[in-house]
Amino acid sequence: MKQLLALFTIGILFFACSENTNLVDPLDQTNSTLTTQSPQPTLNWLSTPSSKTGKFVGLDQVAGVKMIDLSVGGDVSANFVSADRKKTISATLHVPAHALKDRSYLTFYMLIDNEKLSIKFLPHPTTFDIPLKLDLEYTGIDLRGVDPKKIYFAYLDDPTTGFIISNKYIYTDVKTGTIRIVDGEIPHFSEYGFVR
Repeated sequence: MKQLLALFTIGILFFACSENTNLVDPLDQTNSTLTTQSPQPTLNWLSTPSSKTGKFVGLDQVAGVKMIDLSVGGDVSANFVSADRKKTISATLHVPAHALKDRSYLTFYMLIDNEKLSIKFLPHPTTFDIPLKLDLEYTGIDLRGVDPKKIYFAYLDDPTTGFIISNKYIYTDVKTGTIRIVDGEIPHFSEYGFVR
């Protein structure tokens, strides 16, 4: 008898937790105070084919340690040219004065990926009281098959979902292989990049 009661209890629990019942699923109830969030857009890094001569200073990623006096703010720039001189990367991070109220200096790493067309700032997470602005440009990259109207700049919190960041504008020229963002808002350090 105890086994029959145990099987009955397990059966009720299984039924209550299944996907096709509204016994425990509040989203299927008619309570008007419950709402569902729309899913984040599915985004993918805009990547380019790699070649030995197209490498930047012989690396897949180029990095540098940077330091800014937060009492005055400033700009940090990094510029790279590929071994074959056909591709360039130019990045400038604009750090406003007092971007972090509790610190007088900001020391960080800037890693630029020439295949994913992304830039990563470390240490992560560092959240700013005043957002930073980023200008980032790649030239000489293969943009065949890319629709310029469907290019965004985003922070990706996992491989497919992300948050498109505000910016002044994104410029894309498929013929010259140029893609650029101006004044991309950086509220915290993480990985940002061109997505579609």
